[in-house]
Parts: sequence; structure tokens; C-alpha cells
Amino acid sequence: MFRHAKQLTVEQYWLSEAMITASGMAGALLTLLCLTRVRAPRATLTILLFAAALIAKSLAGALHFSPENAFFWLTPGAEGGLLCGIVMISGLIFAPPVAQRRVAALTLLISLAVVNIAPPNPYFMSTMQTWVQGKFLNFNGAAQFLALLWPFATLWFLLHPVHRRPLRRRGTDE
Repeated sequence: MFRHAKQLTVEQYWLSEAMITASGMAGALLTLLCLTRVRAPRATLTILLFAAALIAKSLAGALHFSPENAFFWLTPGAEGGLLCGIVMISGLIFAPPVAQRRVAALTLLISLAVVNIAPPNPYFMSTMQTWVQGKFLNFNGAAQFLALLWPFATLWFLLHPVHRRPLRRRGTDE
């Protein structure tokens, strides 16, 4: 409906990839911040989750393709998205929890919209043609299922009224 069978340029694919990467990363890390306590080492936990995601993505690339292709996913669009996401998170890491929750929901909605509006990337599709599925077919199916499910589960958490209520302190009669 939105695409009208239009073919995007390389720069437009990079921009859509950067938007998807930045908004998905910011949504996931802001959700982590919404789950942590105020006294928790929030910056350290955010950096650890970011590093774990990069390591998992590289390891998956090395397992699915070959060890020398572990960073095939690090395209100019992904690099730009990671940089934008880091800037967004560094600005919002000490924001009030309500603002973090709202921005997390907004970035996840933006990510879902861009993923579903942008046409399939032909450059990525040509990369996938070199992939030999073999024994990782079930792992890939599980990863695709989780990639489809987690934004919706996270949006439910962020938007559910129970999770938005302020916590009561112990010892009060409220």
C-alpha cells in the first residue's frame, strides 16, 4: 500500500537499515532501563547488553556463514544506526522512567513500521543465497520466531497499565 512497487536506492536502503537498527537498539536498551531499579548500575548493564547483542550477532554470522564473515552484518546502514542508537541512549539513560518508557514504546513502533514498509533489501537477499542452512535450520527458525515476537511482548509490557503504576513503599497503608 505504501510502497507502490517502488525500488529504493542504495542510500535509501542504508537509511531504512539505520532507522531500524537505531530504533530497535534504543527500544531494547530503554526497556532494560525500565526494568532495572534506580540504584542498579544502569550504565554498566546497558553497555553489557549492547556488547552481548553485538557478540551474539557476530557469532551467529560466523556460525551461519563462515568465521571470516562474522561481521557481514556491519554495513554502513548498521554502523549509522548503532551510532544514532548510542547517541539516543546516552541522552536518555538518566531520563525519568516515564520518559524512558514512552520513548522505548515509540522507538519500537517506529522500528516495526519501517521493517514492514521498507521493501526487502536485494543486497541482503543476495547474501542469503550463499547461506547453507544445514544443521542450523531449527536454530534459525527459533531466532526468527523470537525476532518476530519480542517487539510485541515488549510493547505489551511498556504499555500495560499495571507496569506504569508507581511502586508503593513498604510500611505505608496505601
